[in-house]
Amino acid sequence: MEVVGETDKTGTIISFRPDGDIFKETLEFDYDTLASRVRELAFLNKGLTINMIDKRPEGKQATYFYEGESPLLLSI
Repeated sequence: MEVVGETDKTGTIISFRPDGDIFKETLEFDYDTLASRVRELAFLNKGLTINMIDKRPEGKQATYFYEGESPLLLSI
């Protein structure tokens, strides 16, 4: 990785575009289903901000952030 300058911004951007060779059944995903999962991830990762942007024509977007204590997960 090459340093190209200085910034005070941090973070990671992840873009997802499904590959038709892998996703045979559909290339369309339900925003509400994905938003629910992203909300859960933000809840389980204290201090993590997740910005979800749907670049399809509907143009939905949301920001998820939880600053409380993460719950204890038990596996029985």
